[in-house]
Amino acid sequence: MAAVPLQAAHPAAAKIEIQKSMPFSVRHFAASRCKTRTLEAGEFGILKGMLDNTRKTYFSPQDDTLKTFLEFIAAAQKKIRIADYSFNIDPLVDLLIEKHNAGVDVRLVLDKSQSAGVTEKPEVKKLHAAKVRFVIGTSEKHKIMHNKFTIVDDAWVQSGSWNYTNAASDEDNFFDIEHSVDRAMFFTADWQKMYDWINKNEPQK
Repeated sequence: MAAVPLQAAHPAAAKIEIQKSMPFSVRHFAASRCKTRTLEAGEFGILKGMLDNTRKTYFSPQDDTLKTFLEFIAAAQKKIRIADYSFNIDPLVDLLIEKHNAGVDVRLVLDKSQSAGVTEKPEVKKLHAAKVRFVIGTSEKHKIMHNKFTIVDDAWVQSGSWNYTNAASDEDNFFDIEHSVDRAMFFTADWQKMYDWINKNEPQK
């Protein structure tokens, strides 16, 4: 079967063959990015109407969600905004520091209740030592900040139930990665609201 070129808009765009033997996630990615092929009626049953040509959904533990997310972060060229409840993936922290040192504008909002934990505290210390900008706090009306999303380059959004933890990829979770400037603006506005509120109301150490 001939390889189908993916749209170059995605940093990881490449040639891929659409094969029925592929996992659903890979087949959908190829189909949804393809200029010469559209989803056929009923091909994915009731899911077809829920999917568009800009969004890709990953499920753990079926998909390699950790690898996918790290590749997503690695593709950032200018800006990364993260809001995450639980945060202890060492390679992710190393990658964020690497991006920061390369000139990418990296900032995070992290949850106060989790950031003091045994597995997260060392990662927070690494970010602080590297002078990556972040705030640790709660929510305006609750004691935790429970979001799990990342915006890259004001154009790509990753969001779902998947925490940025070592355990998340072994649990039943999901996340979407979507290319949408409008969606990125929407999520960035919420991220900025949280960042500003924590800075104003919960002094950082």
